[in-house]
Amino acid sequence: MAGAGAGMSERFLVTGAYGCIGAWVLRQLVDEGVDVVAADASTDDHRVTALLDEDERAHVRFVQSDISRPEEVEVLFDLQPTHVIHLAALQVPFCRADPVRGAQVNVVGTVAIFTSAVRGGLHTPIVYASSAAGVRGRRCGTRSIRSPCDALRRLQARERGKRHASSPPRTACRASGSGRTSSTGRAATRDSRRRRRSQCVRRRRASRSRSATAA
Repeated sequence: MAGAGAGMSERFLVTGAYGCIGAWVLRQLVDEGVDVVAADASTDDHRVTALLDEDERAHVRFVQSDISRPEEVEVLFDLQPTHVIHLAALQVPFCRADPVRGAQVNVVGTVAIFTSAVRGGLHTPIVYASSAAGVRGRRCGTRSIRSPCDALRRLQARERGKRHASSPPRTACRASGSGRTSSTGRAATRDSRRRRRSQCVRRRRASRSRSATAA
């Protein structure tokens, strides 16, 4: 295969183009006026026809392709895409009914996409999505998921928390100008607070004792 994108303008390859997300991706790319190759194993294009009129569909190259077959994936990369948006996958009900077929499409197919991209000299990152992994389920933690963006923000926050927990403690001193306090400084601050609390307790006790004596 020739190097992807050699001597040409942008060309987007969208796998799973007839799916819900894929159809809207086509809508966006057509609006942007870029060259698009739409690949899907299905022939059911009702979502695409609902979003794109006949003239708009004429600007898209539709290819029937099964990504579980590496030789068909290679044919897609022979079209020299400069960008790849990988959305082709089988969802849970289909995978549960036929686990082998699910693995062929979701696992082998994705590996075939990555392999052909490397062989084809693709220079841009492959964009892939899994809405089921991001938003599936009624609840996430203790709050309900209201949108895919909400779920994404929570997953990102969770990953930041994991990185923070696994990172070594910072020991930069305030005197260095970093604005942080060393572990020794924090211990001294805690000791100072304990002493002040003890002094307050002793003063209150002494005051109550004097009041009782005067009575």
